[in-house]
Amino acid sequence: MSPRQSRQGSSRAKPAAKSRDSEKQRRLLREIGTRVREARVAAALTQEEAAARAAIDSKRWQRIEYGQVNPTATTLLRVAEAVETDLWGLLRTKKKTPPSKR
Repeated sequence: MSPRQSRQGSSRAKPAAKSRDSEKQRRLLREIGTRVREARVAAALTQEEAAARAAIDSKRWQRIEYGQVNPTATTLLRVAEAVETDLWGLLRTKKKTPPSKR
């Protein structure tokens, strides 16, 4: 087997792993976006008002809420401050509860 064939064979398994990883990332970004939206609504702010407080473009704010972008930690910190919540509240994940034992 040539080195090229070896590389080609090993790359076939990667798309499935990449697909799972990218799906996890998309799900996480949607969850963060939902939390951002909930915090903004709780703070009684429009997207435009919240974006102005965070010093980001309102279109970028929309994309964050819809889970369409991967914001930096600095941007998420500004978002959290704009809606008067803490960063960890935006980043928390749902813990899977173990099945009950009967």
